[in-house]
Amino acid sequence: MAKQKSEQLSSEIRSSLNAACDLAMVELKKEYHDPLLPFEKYAEKVRLELNKTLLDAISKSQHGRSVLKEYLLQEEKENPQIAEDARWATWEKKAHTLYKQILDGTFSLTDKANQKPIQEQFGISWNFLDRVYRVADKLIDEAKYPDAAAICDLLILIHSNVPAYWIRKAAALFGAGSFESALYQYMFSLRFDPEDPYIYFEMARCYFQLNEPDHCLASLDLCVKYCGQDKKFADLTSRAKNIKQAIESKKLK
Repeated sequence: MAKQKSEQLSSEIRSSLNAACDLAMVELKKEYHDPLLPFEKYAEKVRLELNKTLLDAISKSQHGRSVLKEYLLQEEKENPQIAEDARWATWEKKAHTLYKQILDGTFSLTDKANQKPIQEQFGISWNFLDRVYRVADKLIDEAKYPDAAAICDLLILIHSNVPAYWIRKAAALFGAGSFESALYQYMFSLRFDPEDPYIYFEMARCYFQLNEPDHCLASLDLCVKYCGQDKKFADLTSRAKNIKQAIESKKLK
């Protein structure tokens, strides 16, 4: 009976996630412009990764929460002055209500009444999310990539419209060697800024690891294009051009 109920809940959650993905694909199509990859194929891959990200945030929440708890409580022990709205105990109460509603089927990601991010609906402070984001960064620095990805999944579930959460999730996946998954996370983040040269550079790195030189070169071209003459991108432009030259020289041999 327990297994049957679990499968039923999983089906309900997946249905809600699929509907959320449908909405995201509509937005993505407006800005899509990769001539080497038809939108239908791109959308299929991104949908799978988006669905997995949101599902992981729910199904693997216990692991992510245990990792997060350890880091946050240690920080609170060292710094008792941390604001109440940014503390672990405050989040834990809200998380209990959130996950109960999701698993009970009383919360939907796509209801018109729930158009605001979970962060706003449940009154989760930006101070808390900033602390969580710093934990994800620390885990990446420590090469604890699966843990970092789990924390990023939680951030994305709470507020899916923050580009940095998707970008750091992609960085964690890349570090873990999941290059295709990282690629489509970066691709999805383009919906927030389709002219971000940094994203195209990271996509090129993914394509390089996937042994897709043509896509890699195309991404590097877009990186250079969107860097333009902006001095703050001078180093990025130089790196992109040097990598492109090295790949083209190798192809000619």
